[in-house]
Amino acid sequence: MHKRMRLFACVMIIGLLTVLALWFNFRDRFLPSGNELPSFVTVPAVVDGYPELFQVAFRTASTGIAPGPDETMKFDTEFPEILGAQVGRNSEYMSLTRRVFSKEELTGNLSQVPELRRPVLNKCWHTTSDGRRIAVITYEALVPSKKGGPPVEVNVFFDQEGLERRLQGR
Repeated sequence: MHKRMRLFACVMIIGLLTVLALWFNFRDRFLPSGNELPSFVTVPAVVDGYPELFQVAFRTASTGIAPGPDETMKFDTEFPEILGAQVGRNSEYMSLTRRVFSKEELTGNLSQVPELRRPVLNKCWHTTSDGRRIAVITYEALVPSKKGGPPVEVNVFFDQEGLERRLQGR
């Protein structure tokens, strides 16, 4: 009888530990409490921190003309905290950097959705090729197209630590 009770207790403890591990994994990936941004990381602060990048991004979105290789190289070398920047819609995106990154590489909840002329910032997670898990801040905007048709997306993906350093002037 005592052996059965011990076995039952062990099974219950293992089950409880499994449930707790699953809960913490779920909570870290999907609940917004882990996705809060520091108060100084705002849409205006991000745009002001990268004026040339956003000027090129909005021009590309409205005209459909991709940036030249000199601009993409410049963004790569001057802004290592930018994981990728793209302009487009559905599956047709133009990259503003040589580094390619997309929403499909993120885990977590994109809790805010941009509206026309109302950009948003979201915090998600990315696992690097060496297994590190990093926080990624996404800037997302919808820009009217001069060609007509639906608005065009502007997506910029930042390593959170690098973005915070730049915005704090370090």
